[in-house]
Parts: sequence; C-alpha cells; structure tokens
Amino acid sequence: MKLAPNVKKQPRGIKHKDTEVIIFAGSDAWAHAKQWQEQDGPASGDNVPPVWLGPNQLAELDALQIVPDGKNA
Repeated sequence: MKLAPNVKKQPRGIKHKDTEVIIFAGSDAWAHAKQWQEQDGPASGDNVPPVWLGPNQLAELDALQIVPDGKNA
C-alpha cells in the first residue's frame, strides 16, 4: 500500500496510538498543509507536518494509507 504525503513523519508507537493526525484534503490541500506547517502548527506547539490529500491522492484513496499503522481509528 502506498503512503499518503507525510504519513512517515507522524508519531508512531504505543505511546502515540491515540495521537490525532491532522489531514487536509481537496484541491487546495497542499497549500493548507504548508500554511499549517509554517504558521498554524508552530503557533499551537505542533511541529508534525500534516498529511495532505490532493486530487491525485484522492483519486487513489482506496490504495492509499493515510494514517500510520497502530493508530486507533
């Protein structure tokens, strides 16, 4: 299964199984993710880049992993 952008950068392990994953989806997802990573995230103390799903990723959503293994859904 292919990974969505920034899934590899999400916290993993038993300690983080309940940690939320910020996900942006849609045609402007990359721009919103970039703003989050550069401005909104650091302002709120979050330095983990968000997962983003643009049109190409949404087209292959059924074959895409959008959260790391071990996360509670």
